Amino acid sequence: MKKAISQLLIPAVSLLSGTVAHAHITLERSSFEAGTWNKLVLRVAEGCNGANTTSISVELPKGVYMPRPAPKAGWKLDVKREKLDKPVETHGMQITEAIRSATWSGGSLPDDFYEEFTVFARVPTEAGKYPIKVSQICEKGRVDWHEVAKPGQSRRELKAPAPELEVIPKQ
Repeated sequence: MKKAISQLLIPAVSLLSGTVAHAHITLERSSFEAGTWNKLVLRVAEGCNGANTTSISVELPKGVYMPRPAPKAGWKLDVKREKLDKPVETHGMQITEAIRSATWSGGSLPDDFYEEFTVFARVPTEAGKYPIKVSQICEKGRVDWHEVAKPGQSRRELKAPAPELEVIPKQ
């Protein structure tokens, strides 16, 4: 019985190992209805060529409204704000700037562990595809997940694809 179980587990573990070795930073859920408030969860499934991840920087696309990155125990959270092209009125207040990027740093995510980094925000009101540029800094190395597929090109062809937020028309 033990031999039969181990014969089943070895190919399964090999298959999983192969998948994780080619993992990217992805969104847990990538498709949202236009103008809705959602939790954007970025999944980090590996380090940089075996090295621990020590920092994740996320650059949010224009149109993402009032982002709220979630603090993470053991990590320092820094945000950069940007002046809005035109002020937004909400709850009787005028908003003139918004968070455009968030960086979690100072932690250490081992290469063979998985973690999530979360931002709560309203997705753009216009349907379309919005790349989210992510920079992953590791103890040894860095990966900038910034590549965007050109028309007719598959995302699978890219070495470091940016996670992509797909906004569908409101129904």
